[in-house]
Amino acid sequence: MRVVPIAAALWAAHALAQSPAPAAPAPSTSSPTMTSSPSTGAPATPAPAPTSTSSSTPTSTDSTSASSSSSSSSSYAAPAASTPSAPAEQITNWGIMLEGGIPDGVGASAIFRPMTWLRLSAGGAYNFVAFGFRGGVSVVPLYMPFSPSLNVDVGHFLGGDATPILQTAFQGTGYAVPDSPVLKQVAYDYADATLGLEFGLPKTFTIFLRLGVAYIRSTLHGFEQLVQEAAGQPGAPDTTITAQDPTITLTAPSLKLGLIVYF
Repeated sequence: MRVVPIAAALWAAHALAQSPAPAAPAPSTSSPTMTSSPSTGAPATPAPAPTSTSSSTPTSTDSTSASSSSSSSSSYAAPAASTPSAPAEQITNWGIMLEGGIPDGVGASAIFRPMTWLRLSAGGAYNFVAFGFRGGVSVVPLYMPFSPSLNVDVGHFLGGDATPILQTAFQGTGYAVPDSPVLKQVAYDYADATLGLEFGLPKTFTIFLRLGVAYIRSTLHGFEQLVQEAAGQPGAPDTTITAQDPTITLTAPSLKLGLIVYF
């Protein structure tokens, strides 16, 4: 009776040995971070292999930095260029001077101004007896609408007959101007030094008033004839007398008023 249970146990052990073992589930090849799209039902796409740090493709951190740098560059405004300082005013070097006074007469001169404080002048003049020429130097310390000035002028007037102007000057006074040979050739040299005040725009025009002292030197031409007529009889001068034309000098006030226009 014991043989039957033993045989049944052996048969059962043989049957278990012959049955196949259950297969293990296959491992998934998809990336744990990537899932298939539930809307399409397509199999999951394998994730790309991680790139090395030496790859030319910028990482997210590099992209953020580049974006931040680009934003900073676009928002940075270049500093405004500094405005150059205005150049100093250029002086006008040339001009014309019109003046009248004693003993200069009336005249016109060309002006050359190499510096703001220095003026040179040269021109012609007329003293109602004869024409002449003149020159001068002026020092003007202030380049402003109002300035003092120091002036030195020299000139020479050619000989002319002063009888007509003297007759006009003494007309109505009862004094008869003699027809003297001394008055036929009146010529003189002069030099004067004056202090002046100038008003105006120094770059464009200037009005001046000057007052000072003048030194005048003149030769009395015809003096010998005058002495001979005085020593002889009327209409018969004493020609035996000889005389040399004297030179006289005198100091007199000097007064001038004028206008300078620059261009």
